[in-house]
Amino acid sequence: MLRVLLLLGLLAANVIQSFAQSSFEFPVLKGKVKTCTEICFKALKRNDSIVAGAHKKENQTNYNYTIHYDSIGRITRRDELDIFGDKIIRKHLYSYNAEGYAAEQSIIAGRGSMIKDVKYYYQFNEHRKLIRQKTISSDHPDTLITIYVYQGNYKVSESKLCKDTQETLPYRCFDSAGRVTKQWEYNLRGKLLGYYEMKYDSTGNLIEQKVFDAHGKNYMIYSWKYLPAGYPERYEIREPGSNNFEAWTYRYEYDTSGNWVKRIDYRNGKPVYIREREIIYY
Repeated sequence: MLRVLLLLGLLAANVIQSFAQSSFEFPVLKGKVKTCTEICFKALKRNDSIVAGAHKKENQTNYNYTIHYDSIGRITRRDELDIFGDKIIRKHLYSYNAEGYAAEQSIIAGRGSMIKDVKYYYQFNEHRKLIRQKTISSDHPDTLITIYVYQGNYKVSESKLCKDTQETLPYRCFDSAGRVTKQWEYNLRGKLLGYYEMKYDSTGNLIEQKVFDAHGKNYMIYSWKYLPAGYPERYEIREPGSNNFEAWTYRYEYDTSGNWVKRIDYRNGKPVYIREREIIYY
């Protein structure tokens, strides 16, 4: 059960930080960024310094990438790189419709063959508010329907239509600032796997996420503290009532635009990874 809750927590963090239903969102950068390449190394302690060692090998495609942005700040392409950062493993291509909503996402292998293609279609009400989204993926026969509900000008909830049962399943709830406060996860047949509850600080940063199982009994708590620049300073994972605890802290170096270009990740006080970025501006 702990493994399931940890996985749900990671999925929730990725959903909240990386992909929105109506747009493609990735790490927020300052200034007019053209490309951002991030490479991960293992951290080595040498004398009184922490230096980059070997390239991180496990799950390398989660750590090494290049993101391409257009001139108005939208992502147009994301390249997953090998452990050395010099070879493209997969390309993710993104396009938008005339209203700026996500239109299509294609995943292409390094040699050019199509892996997956996802298309998005939208329905709006008379006030031009998004009320229904249809997602069609080449790797799955079912069409995913997302339904949006508003109170006044505020989007308060999203639901997903399960094709097998024709049930409308709750998916996400929002506060008046548009932030996700609760989210449910299901398998392809509409069975509930678990849900999350989120809290934010006054500046909108996610500071706590509770991850529950389907019965609402077992749960994990993920919490964040931030620097004035808005980057995470500390990240904790804990299981109430047990000795399961993990703390991550981060130390940054910045460029003249205020974007971090080097980050050292510490797990329970010990340096584990060094992440280096090369950022090219328009």
